[in-house]
Amino acid sequence: MAVTRPPEVVFVDASSSKRYQREVAAGRMRRIARGLYTTNLQDGLEVIVQRNRLELVDHLFPGSVVSHRSAIEIGAALQPHLFVSGAVGKARNLILPGLVIHLLPGAGPLPGDIPFKGFHVAGQARYLLENLMPARGAADQRKTIPPVQLERRLADMLVTRGPSQLNQLRDEARALAPQLGLEREAQRLDALIGALLGTQPDDMVSDPEALRRANAQPFDLDRLRLLESLALALREVRTPDFRATPDLRGNPQILHTFAFMEAYFSNFIEGTEFDVDEAREVVFDGLRLPQRRDDSHDILNTYRLLADTFEMSRTPDSPDAFIDLLRTRHWQILQHRTDKHPGEFKLHRNRAGNSAFVEPALVAGTLIEAFALYRALPHALARAIFMQVAVSEVHPFDDGNGRLSRAMMNAELTAANECRTIIPTVYRDDYITTLKAFSRTRQIDPVIRMFERAQAFTASMDYAGYDAAKASFTAANAFENDRDAQLRFQER
Repeated sequence: MAVTRPPEVVFVDASSSKRYQREVAAGRMRRIARGLYTTNLQDGLEVIVQRNRLELVDHLFPGSVVSHRSAIEIGAALQPHLFVSGAVGKARNLILPGLVIHLLPGAGPLPGDIPFKGFHVAGQARYLLENLMPARGAADQRKTIPPVQLERRLADMLVTRGPSQLNQLRDEARALAPQLGLEREAQRLDALIGALLGTQPDDMVSDPEALRRANAQPFDLDRLRLLESLALALREVRTPDFRATPDLRGNPQILHTFAFMEAYFSNFIEGTEFDVDEAREVVFDGLRLPQRRDDSHDILNTYRLLADTFEMSRTPDSPDAFIDLLRTRHWQILQHRTDKHPGEFKLHRNRAGNSAFVEPALVAGTLIEAFALYRALPHALARAIFMQVAVSEVHPFDDGNGRLSRAMMNAELTAANECRTIIPTVYRDDYITTLKAFSRTRQIDPVIRMFERAQAFTASMDYAGYDAAKASFTAANAFENDRDAQLRFQER
């Protein structure tokens, strides 16, 4: 038989108060406030009240609306002041351990408000109007958030959702204002939104940062937060101390062998599958395969890009240079596939399985914001990993994003005279699975370890010539396409 656990907070009326007083005297309960008891004998009363604050609103003020700043901060871990609107004659406060509930006279639930338990939470249009109301007292006790926070919130809405959503919000606020008695606040909101949209004077906005955000190109906020978490972790990455790296600048034979192997595996990951000897004939002997014309050009064009040490030493020093490099290198790789629009950002959102990449309208803005994170990274390997993941996450083009992302990664390493990274066929599942786990659940450490191991593997191979490289990669199981096969090499 299931045992019913008593509630942590118990609401008591006058008829049963003596019973609970006896429970307190017996040490089985504690009194929080008049008519309010708890069965929790361990935690502080402030902790118990905070944990149950929404249950308190539900029981004490049914049919009310969590409003003003509390509608914005409802998910915060700690709210010492909770503002609730309802049909009451005058304002009053309920003071509890660690929490003051402010009951304000005002309208009950209105269109756009969100039902929650037995009360509502003010919708966006309503809480924007309420947070434009005059407020007095200490900043942390006011019913409104500071004007700067409100302006930045509006600017972020504009950037992440676009002008149409902000205009719709303004229309909803205009319709609600008469029911709330907040017509003046609606005019103020109209002016703020107009200033952020550039249709009214910008002196209506007090915060320069809000204007800067509003003038930025729209970007994918969720994707940017994902990349921010990666950039933070990558600050701890250091340059590996390899005893030797391939001499790509001083030895042409090593350069061409390395670039071939890099191009071969980069294409194989994307499904352009050749036998390695056949691929060598395509690249070095001019073999033409009419039935595989596009595939042949895929590997040949990728090789030509990767073998160009001047091009592969270029790294971006501005957002515009970053976008220009992406377009140029994408065109170099896919110039023969005109149906894939080489060098042109995508017009339709692309997907990989259940993963949807950045919306076309948000591609440029997301790349620009990502560039700022990239520039702040202090080491080449960190920048290389970030560049690969950022391009992969945004997926700015219709096709070729994987090959491009790895070329952008290795350009960072080439510019710093560090060992490039090759992802061999046998390591493909590790590579793809790790990137998917990062995208879906923010697993960061496996991404870093995966790239560090791939770079260590790359540095351990022999590039003295094609035959030596093939033998070296074969011994490492690099060409294996069996899921049970494992990458084998001497790790330092």
